[in-house]
Amino acid sequence: MKTKNFIIPIAILTLFPHLVFSQSDTNIFPDVKSTHINSRAIDYLKNEGIVEGYPDGEFKPQNSI
Repeated sequence: MKTKNFIIPIAILTLFPHLVFSQSDTNIFPDVKSTHINSRAIDYLKNEGIVEGYPDGEFKPQNSI
């Protein structure tokens, strides 16, 4: 049943795309929405411990370094 092995993953991706492709606004910093051009890079840098953000929990991407 090779066809069944191919159809099941496709069906899961079709019915539940959010399991693989999440585009929610649950970023690490509340002031950086998922639509921001650098949101993924900012989240990555935070996860790697390269940036911390401000004490109030925001990143303030419009500010200069």
